[in-house]
Amino acid sequence: MSESPHQNPPSNSEASSNPPSAASTAASERFNPTCLLRPSTKSSSSSNTTALVPLISHPTPFGLPTFVEILDSLVLHPERTSSLILRADILPTPPSSPSPTSTSSLSSSKIPTPYRTVHRRLLPRQPHRDAALLQRCTFHRSPSSSPPSERVVLTPLLEPGQTEVPHYHPAVNTLHFTWTPEEIGIAIEPLEGEEEIAEQSRVYRTALVLLQTVWKHGLGLEKGYKKRVNHDILVPRDDFQDLYLTLKERYRHLIPLWVESTNPSKHVWEDVSIASYLILLWRSTYPPSTAPPPAVQDSARPWTSYPRAPGGFVDLGCGNGLLTHILHSEGYAGYGFDLRARKSWSALFPSTPLKAEAFDPAHLLREEAWLLRDCFVIANHADELTPWAPLLCALTPGAAYLSIPCCLHTLTGRFTASSPPGGGGRYAAYLDWLARLSGDVGIEAEREALRIPSTRNWALVGRRRAEGAEGQRRAREMVREVLDGGAWKARKEGVGRDH
Repeated sequence: MSESPHQNPPSNSEASSNPPSAASTAASERFNPTCLLRPSTKSSSSSNTTALVPLISHPTPFGLPTFVEILDSLVLHPERTSSLILRADILPTPPSSPSPTSTSSLSSSKIPTPYRTVHRRLLPRQPHRDAALLQRCTFHRSPSSSPPSERVVLTPLLEPGQTEVPHYHPAVNTLHFTWTPEEIGIAIEPLEGEEEIAEQSRVYRTALVLLQTVWKHGLGLEKGYKKRVNHDILVPRDDFQDLYLTLKERYRHLIPLWVESTNPSKHVWEDVSIASYLILLWRSTYPPSTAPPPAVQDSARPWTSYPRAPGGFVDLGCGNGLLTHILHSEGYAGYGFDLRARKSWSALFPSTPLKAEAFDPAHLLREEAWLLRDCFVIANHADELTPWAPLLCALTPGAAYLSIPCCLHTLTGRFTASSPPGGGGRYAAYLDWLARLSGDVGIEAEREALRIPSTRNWALVGRRRAEGAEGQRRAREMVREVLDGGAWKARKEGVGRDH
């Protein structure tokens, strides 16, 4: 990650004391920055040494260790400072061939020698619009003989053919985050010939957001804040983001063609996200022997060579059919079914295997499995079919499932339980109930918060089975109880909600 990962910063006994003064503590209760701009704030085009321009400051709300930890975190995760940035790839060594360049002319005598350097590549969230950007991040600390201070300098490095920084990066030569016992601040080395910087300028507004981010994250760290949701447990973040961006471009054309009454952008991006997640989940779940033969693989689409469910996939309550269409188009065998056909089935996906049929729990009591052995069941916002996914898997040899619950249903009706003792609302209680149901039929339910544009983004993944036949026996017992009680009331065939 760093050129000098084991190099310690210069010691400074005053700087290492974390508690700020009483005045600083009071000031930290609310964000109250000071604009440092002056009417004559312009870049110098007549001097060989460009001056630093302080933009904004705030009374120091935390000690130096907290400042360094926050800046280190933001170097690794720049997406926390801008919604236009996807992530940063940390480069193990400095970029060399061809050598990128910096337009900075700041004299090295103005700041101490860096004790740590990180090179990273910023990746945009919209790669069709914005380019990636190399950046050098250096950490500087004042000598022990001087008053304590810290500076983190971000320097954009332009690659051959790149004439300016992308839109998501401030148009500056260098960007400086500073800490002293009195204040934290943002300063810049402007581009040569830059016009006067005003409070309404984009670079100042960006500095304001950056300083507030450092302030907020630092206070959260000092108060012991912990993330409530951890993503990327079952599928690596970088792999997911890369595949998602690729598939996003492949299916972008569907948005202006959308024929349903629902929001096209939401549905297209959400199903592209889920398809990306499934493809990578299958890659880590099934052995290499389940990959298709080389004759049907596409080198331009490496995911066509990934392992997958030997029995294909089944999309329960497939709705508009888009998720089934994406998976089928990318070389994954399977089909979707719902109570009624949607307009998009014939208008957009005429070659995708989509069926209009009703689900009947009695199918699960047949001697032969209703679904193909070793299949993968998808229950994406499947309404009444959601709780049946684990039972389907329990009664189908080798089957696994992904469930993304939306509406709250049990096997026989609406879910009415209240919030769990730890909070989280009825939706959290429903997830707990579904996980217990899955465990009762012998299938462990793993949980994952998906990176999809939906407020109902929790997924349950069932791919690990308990040994023995007890789970299957219990699943059959549940199906019989539902049928004997006459409680199952599926919608009539041809009737269903758009989703």
